[in-house]
Amino acid sequence: MQYNVYLVTCHTVVQVAKHSSILFFTISDLANIEPMYQYSLTWFINLYLQSILNSEPSSDLARRILNLNDHFTYSIYRNVLPIIV
Repeated sequence: MQYNVYLVTCHTVVQVAKHSSILFFTISDLANIEPMYQYSLTWFINLYLQSILNSEPSSDLARRILNLNDHFTYSIYRNVLPIIV
């Protein structure tokens, strides 16, 4: 039983980490377009922590991951777009 919980937790962490790393490296590549578009890892982590706190909670793990990823993606969009435009 405990082993299954561990596997589910690992799978969850991998899903969230993959999504977050794609966003981070995409944002990091913006500096290649214009040096002004540089974002720090600290900024990224703080934004992510805010998404953990502010995204809609759910007792369903799959729904929670979706809510967290959606909220974080929108937060990135909301914070990066005004600087680019």
